[in-house]
This record gives sequence, structure tokens and C-alpha cells, in this order.
Amino acid sequence: KQEENETINEFIVRLRALWQEQKPNENEDDLIRHLMCKMRNNLLTMIGVSRCGSLDEIIVEAQKIEEILYQRNKQLYRNSNQDRTENNTSTTSIYNNDNQYEIQAMPAYQKNRQMNTYAKGNYNK
Repeated sequence: KQEENETINEFIVRLRALWQEQKPNENEDDLIRHLMCKMRNNLLTMIGVSRCGSLDEIIVEAQKIEEILYQRNKQLYRNSNQDRTENNTSTTSIYNNDNQYEIQAMPAYQKNRQMNTYAKGNYNK
């Protein structure tokens, strides 16, 4: 069975070595059958080549799918990091005027609104 982090190239090398050792009398069609049975499910469900395709066609198609999955995961990772960064910067700590050592967290838009109020001199204690 293809390992989760094993590329199609790594898997085919491993599978072919086992296949030649265990099934020396089989042909390439048999290797394709073994490959399709042991390939990772996420590749197998997305592969656009029929089971009648050549070994090279199957490998090329699987490589394309791996690249798509890699790019998709990379983008998801970037997006999740960007979301975390945005969430961390959306709250700002400011000093409370009554106690300079007390820190309160408030959303940035509230801080801006409060700062505008201070600037206009409309703040009443």
C-alpha cells in the first residue's frame, strides 16, 4: 500500500522491486493492476486515466494530481497562517486612564473610536 507521504515515483520504485521479486512471470498490465489496487485513495479517485492506460500515462497523471494537491495544501497553510495573523492583530492592548498599570484588550475599531473621542475633547470622567 502506498504510504501517505510517499510520492508516486517513490511508490512505483518500491512496488516494482517487490513485484519483480515476488511475481517475475507477470507483465506490465499486471503491474498496473497492482499499482491501481495499492495507490493512495486520494490519487486514485482523482486520476483521469483509465485502468487501460499505460504505466507511464498513469504515473504522469498521478504526478499532476500530486502537484495539484501539494499546491492546494500549501495555499490552505498560507491562508490559515494569514487568518491567525489577522486575528492576532485585531485586538490591541491599551492603558486604562484610571490606572496606568492596568491593560485592557479591545478591538482595534473600538480603540480608534475611543482615540477619536479623546482627540475631540469629548471625553468626560
